[in-house]
Amino acid sequence: MDVFCLPELLETGAAFDLLEHLKALPEDILLDGADVKRLGGRCLEILLSARKTALARNNRFIIQNPSPELEKSLVLLGAKGLLDGDTRQ
Repeated sequence: MDVFCLPELLETGAAFDLLEHLKALPEDILLDGADVKRLGGRCLEILLSARKTALARNNRFIIQNPSPELEKSLVLLGAKGLLDGDTRQ
Protein backbone atom coordinates (compact mmCIF):
# COMPACT_ATOMS: atom_id res chain seq x y z
CA MET A 1 0.00 0.00 0.00
CA ASP A 2 1.38 3.42 -0.99
CA VAL A 3 1.73 6.01 1.77
CA PHE A 4 0.92 9.64 0.99
CA CYS A 5 2.57 12.11 3.37
CA LEU A 6 0.20 14.93 4.17
CA PRO A 7 1.72 18.41 3.80
CA GLU A 8 2.51 20.69 6.71
CA LEU A 9 -0.29 23.13 5.88
CA LEU A 10 -3.64 21.60 4.99
CA GLU A 11 -5.40 24.88 4.27
CA THR A 12 -7.57 26.14 1.42
CA GLY A 13 -4.53 26.66 -0.83
CA ALA A 14 -3.61 22.99 -0.49
CA ALA A 15 -7.12 21.63 -1.08
CA PHE A 16 -6.89 21.11 -4.85
CA ASP A 17 -3.54 19.30 -4.62
CA LEU A 18 -4.81 17.15 -1.74
CA LEU A 19 -7.88 16.17 -3.74
CA GLU A 20 -5.81 15.28 -6.80
CA HIS A 21 -3.35 13.19 -4.76
CA LEU A 22 -6.17 11.29 -3.06
CA LYS A 23 -7.84 10.60 -6.40
CA ALA A 24 -4.56 9.17 -7.73
CA LEU A 25 -4.11 6.73 -4.84
CA PRO A 26 -5.01 3.08 -5.32
CA GLU A 27 -8.14 1.70 -3.70
CA ASP A 28 -6.80 1.78 -0.14
CA ILE A 29 -5.80 5.15 1.31
CA LEU A 30 -2.87 5.30 3.73
CA LEU A 31 -1.87 8.77 4.87
CA ASP A 32 0.98 9.90 7.10
CA GLY A 33 0.07 12.92 9.21
CA ALA A 34 3.38 13.45 11.02
CA ASP A 35 4.18 16.77 9.33
CA VAL A 36 0.77 18.45 9.60
CA LYS A 37 0.88 21.74 11.51
CA ARG A 38 -2.47 23.21 10.45
CA LEU A 39 -5.76 21.77 9.20
CA GLY A 40 -8.42 23.93 7.58
CA GLY A 41 -12.06 23.26 6.87
CA ARG A 42 -11.75 22.68 3.12
CA CYS A 43 -9.07 20.00 3.52
CA LEU A 44 -11.01 18.44 6.37
CA GLU A 45 -14.02 18.13 4.06
CA ILE A 46 -11.84 16.40 1.46
CA LEU A 47 -10.44 13.96 4.03
CA LEU A 48 -13.92 13.17 5.36
CA SER A 49 -15.22 12.58 1.85
CA ALA A 50 -12.24 10.37 0.97
CA ARG A 51 -12.81 8.28 4.09
CA LYS A 52 -16.53 7.94 3.40
CA THR A 53 -15.86 6.90 -0.20
CA ALA A 54 -13.15 4.41 0.78
CA LEU A 55 -15.31 2.78 3.43
CA ALA A 56 -18.32 2.62 1.12
CA ARG A 57 -16.14 0.70 -1.32
CA ASN A 58 -14.90 -1.56 1.49
CA ASN A 59 -11.40 -0.12 1.21
CA ARG A 60 -9.05 1.07 3.92
CA PHE A 61 -8.63 4.67 5.05
CA ILE A 62 -5.83 5.12 7.56
CA ILE A 63 -4.05 8.19 8.89
CA GLN A 64 -0.90 6.99 10.61
CA ASN A 65 1.50 9.02 12.77
CA PRO A 66 -0.81 12.00 13.29
CA SER A 67 1.04 15.05 14.59
CA PRO A 68 -0.17 16.54 17.87
CA GLU A 69 -1.43 19.54 15.90
CA LEU A 70 -3.43 17.31 13.55
CA GLU A 71 -4.97 15.41 16.44
CA LYS A 72 -5.87 18.65 18.24
CA SER A 73 -7.43 20.11 15.09
CA LEU A 74 -9.50 16.98 14.47
CA VAL A 75 -10.79 17.04 18.04
CA LEU A 76 -11.66 20.75 17.83
CA LEU A 77 -13.42 20.26 14.49
CA GLY A 78 -15.36 17.21 15.69
CA ALA A 79 -13.63 14.82 13.30
CA LYS A 80 -11.48 12.67 15.62
CA GLY A 81 -13.08 9.64 13.91
CA LEU A 82 -10.70 10.13 10.99
CA LEU A 83 -8.03 8.58 13.22
CA ASP A 84 -10.07 5.44 13.96
CA GLY A 85 -7.78 3.34 11.82
CA ASP A 86 -8.86 0.55 9.53
CA THR A 87 -12.57 0.79 10.29
CA ARG A 88 -14.69 -0.67 7.53
CA GLN A 89 -18.43 -0.63 7.12
